[in-house]
Amino acid sequence: GTQWQDILLELLVGTFFWKWTKSSKQQRIPQKRFFRVNESSTALVWSRKPGASLSGTIPFAEVISLTQTSSPDGHLFIDIKTRQKYQLLISTQLEDKYHRWLYALSILTNQSKYESHPPAM
Repeated sequence: GTQWQDILLELLVGTFFWKWTKSSKQQRIPQKRFFRVNESSTALVWSRKPGASLSGTIPFAEVISLTQTSSPDGHLFIDIKTRQKYQLLISTQLEDKYHRWLYALSILTNQSKYESHPPAM
C-alpha cells in the first residue's frame, strides 16, 4: 500500500548511517556514509555524500542475513552478511529511521526472518 511506497521512497532518496569499519586492531571505527537503494531497487549502495561516486554496493540477491543489535550508547545496528562472506555493519540512533530501514531491507532482501508489522509512520 501507500505505506510501503513511502518507506521505499525514503530508501531511494537515501540517508546517512554510521558505517563501522574494522581497523587493523580489530576495533571498529565509525564513518558517516550516505546509503540509498539503487533506482532498480536491486541493491544497497553507499558513498561519502549524496551524489558522490559510489564507494560500495551490496546486491540484495547476495544477502543471506540481516541481524539487528544495539549498543549501550544507543546505537541501533543493522548487520548485513552476504554470500561472499562480506559483512556490512551500519547504525543510527534514530529509532524510527532504524525500524523503517530494517523493515524495508528485510523485504527487499527476502529476509522474512524479520517478522514484523510495518513500523508506525
